[in-house]
Amino acid sequence: MQLVKVWGEDLPKLREKIINLWVNEGVLTREEANKRVNDVICAALDDNLEVMALCSGSPMYSDQLKDWFIYYRHFTTPKYRNNKLSIDLYYAAKELLNKNRKVNGIDLKGIYIVYENEQYNKYYTKFINDHGVILIGWTPNNNQIRVDFFEGAQIDPKNLS
Repeated sequence: MQLVKVWGEDLPKLREKIINLWVNEGVLTREEANKRVNDVICAALDDNLEVMALCSGSPMYSDQLKDWFIYYRHFTTPKYRNNKLSIDLYYAAKELLNKNRKVNGIDLKGIYIVYENEQYNKYYTKFINDHGVILIGWTPNNNQIRVDFFEGAQIDPKNLS
């Protein structure tokens, strides 16, 4: 397995594989996949360079936290779901984003995650999980909302008024 940085890289063949994966797995329509592929941060590839898992993100403003975060998502193909690829991808994305916090001129304060997966909502029961991701609330659908702040992230006083 290898983890590949996709964000900001010119990788047309890999991007096409990612689009096809999302469409073939019924995750996104081709139109949605063509847009979201630009948000892919990292991908995990098998020995044949096929996509096993990937993570993506886009800047979002949190009214609750009064600042900008990367709204983080990941997808693992059914064949590899028990291989903890999501954790490997998360750490790779966090390391990359922690070093490159400005996206489209926006200074991001951390990673914002909604656990849309029912198993994650059941499995992660600590307020601060083993990966340092903090529970900050719940969606109307009863999914956990979690945040992982970047090193040295601080409240911007001008966002408080």
